Amino acid sequence: MNKNNIIIDLSGSMKENGKYFLLRYIFQSIVSLIKTDDFSKFDFDIYKWQNDITLISSLKDIKDKDFNIKQNEDKLVEFFENNKDSVNMLITDGSFSHNLKNNLEKISKKTPLILLQIGNDFDISANKITKKDLIFKSFELISAIFTQCKLNKSEVI
Repeated sequence: MNKNNIIIDLSGSMKENGKYFLLRYIFQSIVSLIKTDDFSKFDFDIYKWQNDITLISSLKDIKDKDFNIKQNEDKLVEFFENNKDSVNMLITDGSFSHNLKNNLEKISKKTPLILLQIGNDFDISANKITKKDLIFKSFELISAIFTQCKLNKSEVI
């Protein structure tokens, strides 16, 4: 069985318009959800994306000051390229450079990339990065995680 990676975008724009609080809620929901009987048999890792991609395990790992760090887009691309056998979910508001959007679109043609949209100001041009059925709004979190497990060709719940 391959990993299910969840990467949380901690760019400066993710701290605006209440997204910070929504992100904290979503993180807590993910941690609770993957501990349930239905999802505990799957292998999940949760990361934060800032200047680097760092494994996180608790809400304490997402600090207010983290959102001021300039992101390294190359690290995200490198992470996805190194995890082609995994099913990756990116939790984001879609505020990416044109170059990153192009790179993510290329990656998503080789391996599934799920987008969980955060905020009412989600950059809809980011929807071109992946397939339409792999894009979810924040309130569709359970569906996104279920899809992630299903795409992983793991035993479906």
